[in-house]
Amino acid sequence: MNCFYVMSLLFILLLGPVGTFAQEATEGIGFCSEYVAQKTMGFISDSEVVGKSCSGTFWIKKSSGGKFVVSAVIPVGSFDSGIRKRDVDIERLFTSSSSKGLLRFDSKELDATFLEQLKSGSAELPGVLTLKDVSRDVRFEVQLDSENKRILATLETKLTDFGLEPPRVLGGFIAKVHPDFKIRVNVDAKVLSDFNPQE
Repeated sequence: MNCFYVMSLLFILLLGPVGTFAQEATEGIGFCSEYVAQKTMGFISDSEVVGKSCSGTFWIKKSSGGKFVVSAVIPVGSFDSGIRKRDVDIERLFTSSSSKGLLRFDSKELDATFLEQLKSGSAELPGVLTLKDVSRDVRFEVQLDSENKRILATLETKLTDFGLEPPRVLGGFIAKVHPDFKIRVNVDAKVLSDFNPQE
């Protein structure tokens, strides 16, 4: 079994209450995520595996005092690494009866300071990432690519932090996935101009 990739940021159901700024992630909107992992084939070479998805939903929920929370959900089955068997194995790895094959991120409460830092170039996005049935505090590094008008978010973490055993073939003699992986998300930067936490 080849390597794999996990999740990303910014998306979940449009059914939020009044005061929620929500947007569905589709090809046209330009909201995509990918996982990046390292695999070793035998004892010979390491290579990178990337699984990409442009499916999912994100929302920004406003709260009192100009504060807000960013949430996102992506179906694991939407990741495409170019090898169908690997994609099926990844979906199986991250699916349980309770998780239903969804990866989720919920940020901590944010305010205008986060938006100001991001508009200046970069910011940290703290929150909770849930993989399968385990939730962990994480921090995405978020950057504004003003030239390409994109927001780029990156997280480096480990499968083992979420109680997941990296896949192996014949105990790793044939192939194995390393526990370290990255989650990268990019979204159209117009979400910054379209959102005002004070309104």
